[in-house]
Amino acid sequence: MIVVKFGGTSVGAVPQIDRAARIIHSMRESKPVVILSAMGGVTDALLQAGEAAVEGQTRARDDKLWEIRSKHDQTINELFKDRSVAVAVQDTQRTLWEEIQKVYTGVSLLREMSPRSRELISSFGERLI
Repeated sequence: MIVVKFGGTSVGAVPQIDRAARIIHSMRESKPVVILSAMGGVTDALLQAGEAAVEGQTRARDDKLWEIRSKHDQTINELFKDRSVAVAVQDTQRTLWEEIQKVYTGVSLLREMSPRSRELISSFGERLI
């Protein structure tokens, strides 16, 4: 079994993601297990949005989430030149974005981010990649 892991810097921007994809593609005959970290800076940004939610700063929370989503959408559009493929990938992420909104709404209403909430929020970076 071959396991390959790419950390945040290795998937931080389009050139690095493209390089990681080429490495994975070159290993496809070996059927590698691939582990990807969140894009560089995304986990921190997700947690910052969580802190803003705790403080009742909905504008700051929403701005941070928009920044994260824009980063992912831009990356998808650059990686997949075929617009129909890019749209399909973005559609697969739609349910995750809906879930993220629900989690942040809960954090905002409770005005607290429990360790469990923090872990869930952190997980979205890896799940969106």
